[in-house]
Amino acid sequence: MSTALKTTTPRLTVVPRIDPLLEEASGILSLMGWSDLPTSLQRAIALDVIGYRDELLGLFATADPAVMARRKSVYWWVEAYRTGACALEEAQAALRMTMG
Repeated sequence: MSTALKTTTPRLTVVPRIDPLLEEASGILSLMGWSDLPTSLQRAIALDVIGYRDELLGLFATADPAVMARRKSVYWWVEAYRTGACALEEAQAALRMTMG
């Protein structure tokens, strides 16, 4: 008579990976009241808000008209999305166009 051994396989737990760029921007987005934005829109403006923080901390200063125009554009499109004046896809497309 043989006895079957019951073997257990260790279960792997999948931990979602946090985008390092979003992780750095999350505190800034929260301070600006934008933490409720969809992840895709947060990702589209992450570098911009990190730049806002770095300039406020005195790490650099800019008077470049293109940078100023981008900042205005980011603010305008985020607020347009939040107030329902435009769809998420429209805001993302506009921010992609003004990025560079």
